[in-house]
Amino acid sequence: MSQEQCAHSHYEQMAESWNGPSPGIDHDAPFYGPPLARFSTSVEYGFGAGRLLTKLKPTFGVDSSPAMIERCIQANPDVKLLSGNISTVTLPRPVGYSYAAGGTMNGFSELPELTEALSNIRRNSTATSEFRFDLIAGQMYEDLQSILGIWFTFDAGDEIATCERYSQVGPRNYLHEYMLDAGTSVQQHVHIHEQWFEPAEVTEALSHVGYSANWVQTRPGTRVFSPRAHLHFFVARQEEW
Repeated sequence: MSQEQCAHSHYEQMAESWNGPSPGIDHDAPFYGPPLARFSTSVEYGFGAGRLLTKLKPTFGVDSSPAMIERCIQANPDVKLLSGNISTVTLPRPVGYSYAAGGTMNGFSELPELTEALSNIRRNSTATSEFRFDLIAGQMYEDLQSILGIWFTFDAGDEIATCERYSQVGPRNYLHEYMLDAGTSVQQHVHIHEQWFEPAEVTEALSHVGYSANWVQTRPGTRVFSPRAHLHFFVARQEEW
């Protein structure tokens, strides 16, 4: 099994046990929610366990994991859930509002891959549209240097204990591993890649695909090892500000 297949397999398993509240949801909803009143169609990219999806109820939801989709169907009967990759998925119809929360956009390993995803989000959007997302700030990755390769415990309010470990695999690319204990005798191990992007280069990528963008705010994250683990929040529009 390839590394990518292994990660996807464990992500599927994680869908069965990743429950409970997330403190970031209450923080994020006021940023992501308001445009839903201005646009008749909307989509959440990378909805994962569906906690923000269930709260905001967009028209569509996109995730790469069929297991995550299956666990969200019952709680979201009015949301059309689609299995697919952000870079290639085609929505049933263009939407006016798109959003990707929880550091989803940090999951692209290089800037060209991120730009490809942004381009596809643009293709899935109406002529006048808005896209909101967040990025983990680069300062957090700088703070990782002292703990690279070390397992540490992280509690974000889920009903499972989580150990995490980071390894650097490129100049700004990190392997982020989780060891999840779902209250059973089986520990589940999942890993994802995270890329550190600077706000200026992301704004340039947005402009390249046709968005007028602005980095609008930051807020503290919850990483215990980094007091600078902030999130940058972006608003991108297909019209001049």
